[in-house]
Amino acid sequence: MAHIVVNGVELLWLPILALALLAFWKRPDPNIMRLAVVWAGIVLSLALFNEVFPLIDRLRFRFFLASMPFFVILCAHCLLAAGRWRVVAVPFLLVWIAGGLRIHGLGDSWMYAGRNSLFVDIPPLYQYADALRNNTNELDKVVGFSRSKFVDWPLRHGKSIADYYFGAILKLDHAFIITQAAESDLARSVDILIDDHPYLLLAYEPPDMSTFADQVAAVISAEYAACDVLVDREDLVVRRYVYSMLGCDRPYQPIHYDNGIKIVDKFGDYDSERASVRVVTGWEIADETQLEEYNVSIQILSPDWRNVRQARDRHLHDDILKWYVEELSTAGLPPGDYRVVLILYDRHGNAKVNGVEQTTGETGPMQPILNFSVRQ
Repeated sequence: MAHIVVNGVELLWLPILALALLAFWKRPDPNIMRLAVVWAGIVLSLALFNEVFPLIDRLRFRFFLASMPFFVILCAHCLLAAGRWRVVAVPFLLVWIAGGLRIHGLGDSWMYAGRNSLFVDIPPLYQYADALRNNTNELDKVVGFSRSKFVDWPLRHGKSIADYYFGAILKLDHAFIITQAAESDLARSVDILIDDHPYLLLAYEPPDMSTFADQVAAVISAEYAACDVLVDREDLVVRRYVYSMLGCDRPYQPIHYDNGIKIVDKFGDYDSERASVRVVTGWEIADETQLEEYNVSIQILSPDWRNVRQARDRHLHDDILKWYVEELSTAGLPPGDYRVVLILYDRHGNAKVNGVEQTTGETGPMQPILNFSVRQ
């Protein structure tokens, strides 16, 4: 409520506070004092009622609009209490109008955000949504920047502002780098936020974030290849990055299993210098109960189909979703041709689940991920 009165310009509380002290100390008005008591009584009674019967989150306590008219009158009295009230009221009004115009320029986003300011500390997510609509791939993950953690704070129904724009509107995963928190250990912060996601959309607002975005892009480019620029405007730039082992135009390679579980994409890479194979799979489940019912096995098979290497089998609930990355050592393998396969099986009866590779049509419980050769 108080935030609305100052039109999102928190600095306006300083003159109001100073004038209130002047009004109630040097020039007390009995009628205004009574009004202040009535207003305080309404607010306290509503607050007490909400504590006993919680209806409104404390962050949205300003929605007790029953007390708003009283509060506005009190603020107006404080502004008029000064001897030269025009000297105070006119600049106050101008700044108040500027704050209102700034909030009006936010479009529909302010209605969901529930918090706005003349000095906005979260990115204009509605601009992101408008610019990226019908311009993304389903597995993209948006990586952006924000000066405030509020962008990802859970609000209504446990969802944040970013969840609304990226999840509900764009159907994309997202992560925001909090600029001040990330500066001390940028590489680690970026690694945690990316979380092994192979397809990224780095989004930032020039020129404010250009320098910091360049630093983040340098960290990402260590393992990712820069692809096309999706948005290049004065107020927003978005560029796609993919794992360096993948091509920018590579199509997804999904697998659909008979039980409704899906691998949305899969790929692998053999590094002869490090003597290792890296396997990446993206998972979606049809039902939450499947997390407890199925295991994943990744194996390296020899030319005669013998299991020569195997990663530790993982339950689906064991940090598999959404992207599961596994590395298997190939050290000590004799020269020859090998294949990496993935098996989904029932953890109780060990029955393998049949899957269909959607690009090749290959059907079976043992789905191929990668073929590679070990040379002498």
